[in-house]
Amino acid sequence: MLLFVYGSLMKNAPNHYVIESTSKFIAQGTIKATLYDLGVGFPGVVEEKNSDEVYGEVYELSDDELDDIDQFEGYNTGDKGDSLYIRKMTEVRTFKKETLKAWVYFLAPKRLKTFSHSIIPGGRWV
Repeated sequence: MLLFVYGSLMKNAPNHYVIESTSKFIAQGTIKATLYDLGVGFPGVVEEKNSDEVYGEVYELSDDELDDIDQFEGYNTGDKGDSLYIRKMTEVRTFKKETLKAWVYFLAPKRLKTFSHSIIPGGRWV
């Protein structure tokens, strides 16, 4: 399965080690969303009307690896209302103009207001 990462899991970012040895890099690409600096060392993306592009990377990984990343990202599959992020299958447009479907961790809508947040212009965190 494919996972799109846009923040601390990206190559050369502080938490890339979480996926580095267990996943395979597929492509760079973009999703339609708004990227926020949450003021805590990692960003969050939110689906909004008139969203810009958010830049990131697509990785291939196993179901077990995705379960591990769910825990790392604070995604509670049993109680999505309590999760920091909501994992959703989303279209990714690669830099080679291909369209892929990948999982993306979107910030849970009720969580945005709990952070001192600001939009990251240009959609690039790293």
